This record gives sequence, structure tokens and C-alpha cells, in this order.
Amino acid sequence: MKSLSLKWKVLLGVTLTSMVAVIVASVVSVATQIQHIEKELERFAHTLDMVIGGSVAGALSFDDRDTARDILASLKKSERINAAVIYAKNGKPFAWYEKGKGTDAKAAATSAPRQLTAGMIDHDNPLEFRMAEAIVADGETLGHIYLAVSRDEVAIAEQEALQAAFWSVLVISVFAAIVSLFISRLIVRPVVGVSLALRDMSDGSGDLTLRLPDDGKDEIAVLCRNFNMFIERLHGTISGFSDNAMELDHHAGEVTKLASDTERG
Repeated sequence: MKSLSLKWKVLLGVTLTSMVAVIVASVVSVATQIQHIEKELERFAHTLDMVIGGSVAGALSFDDRDTARDILASLKKSERINAAVIYAKNGKPFAWYEKGKGTDAKAAATSAPRQLTAGMIDHDNPLEFRMAEAIVADGETLGHIYLAVSRDEVAIAEQEALQAAFWSVLVISVFAAIVSLFISRLIVRPVVGVSLALRDMSDGSGDLTLRLPDDGKDEIAVLCRNFNMFIERLHGTISGFSDNAMELDHHAGEVTKLASDTERG
């Protein structure tokens, strides 16, 4: 960084800071959006569990598998449901549904537990959200219902959010680079002017009558004014030395002349 010019330091500093800020904000936004969809899927599954569970309670009580299958067959209208299984009181599958196969499959979906005697929530599977709840009627647990809800919405939302974040970072970075370039010019131009003025003062005869441009109220203008005050005092001191030297030279000449006159006598 020490080898970089002030212009590039300002440019990189503003651009990188803006990029990091946008990336952090995008990550937080994507995570928040995904979390919101996850909660929405959980609410959807819980509501569906309650509706289907209440509908199949009678079928479980009377061991009516056909009615339970008919109720589960209505799930084909929802693209979200990958699989659903009704478990009897003994924990074994009673009726089931699987996307693409309906209720005619010979066995429950392979993703479903072979036996279920307690509720569960599984957020870890990347392809589907899994949930199971008890089916209760008149205070008695008749069985459980298991649902596997597709995470396609989460994947799509994540992809769209990442694309939006990418374009946001790109646009903001370009904008930040343009702004930082403008700011760096505002900062660097006066510094360059001061540097050139100092070079002119140091080169050649070292003219102490030259002054740095001190227009404005920023830090560089204050620096120039203070430097000009220093040069003014230095100029005055050196001018005083010059005047004294000239006066001493004049007096020395008079003394020399007087000495010569005295010798001639």
C-alpha cells in the first residue's frame, strides 16, 4: 500500500469498503429471505397436518384405508407436497401418497420413516422439509401424519436472491469507483498543486517570494497558509541578514578608507 499513490489509495479504499458493505447486506438479505420461506413452509406443513389429520381421524378409528387414501389423493393438487404418510397407532404406515405415483404406490415413499410414534421436524434435508405431528381426537392419539414438502421454492428464491446480490454488488462497485475517482481528484489535485509549488521553490535560485495557493477552508488550504507564514518569517529573517551584511560591508569600506587616509597622513 505504501507504493500506491494517494489517488489509488482513496479509489481502492472507497470501492472496497462499498463492495464489502453491499456483500454483507446482500448475504443478510438472502439469509433473511430464505429464513422467511422456511418458516412459511413450516406453517404450510403444520396447517396441512392439522387439516388432513382431522379428516383421517375417523378413518383411523374405523380402520378405513380407502377413505384415508381418498383424502391423501387430494394432495396431488399441491406441487409443494412430495410425500405424505398416515401412520396408525402402532407406528406403522396406514396410507400414503407420493408425488407422481399418487396413492397407488405399493409402499410409502423411501424418504418417510418406516415407523413413526412421535412428532418430528427436519430442516436438514436440502431437497425437502419434513414434518410429522400426532393425530389426536377426543384427547386420544390415533396415529401420526408425515409430510415431505419440496424445497424448490427455497432453491429458486436463493438463486434469484444471489443473482440480484451479484448485480447489486457489480452496480454499486462501479458507482463507488466513479464516486471515489471524483473524490480522489478533489483530494489529490490540491496536493499535486502544493507539490509542484514546493518543487518550484526548491529548484533554481530558491525564490522565497513564491507562495503556495491557500484558497479554501480545507486542511490543505490551512497547511498552505501555515507554510506561507513560515516562509514569510524566513524571508524576513534572511532579508534582515542581507541588510545587516550590506551595512557591515559599507562600514568596513569606510574603515578601510579611513585607515588608508591615516597611513598617508
